[in-house]
Amino acid sequence: MMRRKDILLRLQKKSKITEMEHHMKKTFIFIVSALMLVGCVGAKKQPVMQDNAKSQQMKAAQAEAEMERDIAAGEPSLSMPAPFPQEPKGVMPPSAKPTKLGSLKPQTKYPIKNGFPVWFFTTVYDGYIGAVGIAPKQARGGFSAQKRVARMQAQKNLAKQINVLVNSEVNVETLGVDSSTVKYYRQKVTSLTKEQVDQYLTGFKTMDEWIDENSGEYYMWMVLNR
Repeated sequence: MMRRKDILLRLQKKSKITEMEHHMKKTFIFIVSALMLVGCVGAKKQPVMQDNAKSQQMKAAQAEAEMERDIAAGEPSLSMPAPFPQEPKGVMPPSAKPTKLGSLKPQTKYPIKNGFPVWFFTTVYDGYIGAVGIAPKQARGGFSAQKRVARMQAQKNLAKQINVLVNSEVNVETLGVDSSTVKYYRQKVTSLTKEQVDQYLTGFKTMDEWIDENSGEYYMWMVLNR
């Protein structure tokens, strides 16, 4: 009976030892598997780190090579950033000066006689042989057209005046004009050749101008150059 109990005890101890050995084997296998997994991960990460290190070394070598080329050439390979465009400053328009309407109209330089300039009544005046051209307001062209019409009329009248006073044999006193002025022009013409006379007698200039405020008519006094 005693012997049987001993056998049972031995069998129980052996069973416990077997279970412990089996548990230890499982634990050992788990530890070994974990170590192998960690080793694999570390082995995979190492090439990435090595690749990063190689890439940085290549970039550093490339930058150093560019710097050496710049030093040899004397010019930097990096371009400076373009400056920001400056906003243009606003230009203030010139201030308009007030103008008087009256100053835009021709004002005569000579005395007024009976409401008109004195040269209107005596075209040979102030040492000049002259003539007057008169033009009313024009439907088109404004004041420029009015002035152009008066100039054409004055030139035509002056040509007639010169022909009478210079080339004719009429007595100066009977014409009722400034005798000294007419004598001066006659002497001037006789001292010139025919070609010079023709050129001289076309030397006209506008001596004075005036506008009648009531009618708006434009008056031009044109004279022969002395």
